[in-house]
Amino acid sequence: MKMPKLKRGLLPLAGASLLTIGSFTGCIHVKTDPIRIEPIYINITINHKIQRELDDIFAALDRQSAATEYIPLEEK
Repeated sequence: MKMPKLKRGLLPLAGASLLTIGSFTGCIHVKTDPIRIEPIYINITINHKIQRELDDIFAALDRQSAATEYIPLEEK
């Protein structure tokens, strides 16, 4: 049985295109490196004058809370 000219020309073209596509699939390579999570160190420098003022404010609050009498709320 004879093949028509269109099918005879199409068969080698299809084979060549499949061969070309098949060869490109082996060339694709994706490299993924593991993600490293490292700690972040933060140094906070506070001015000594501000620190002293904060200590005075909190000391006053501590004195007030020690002077007040604590009465817990009634449980329902």
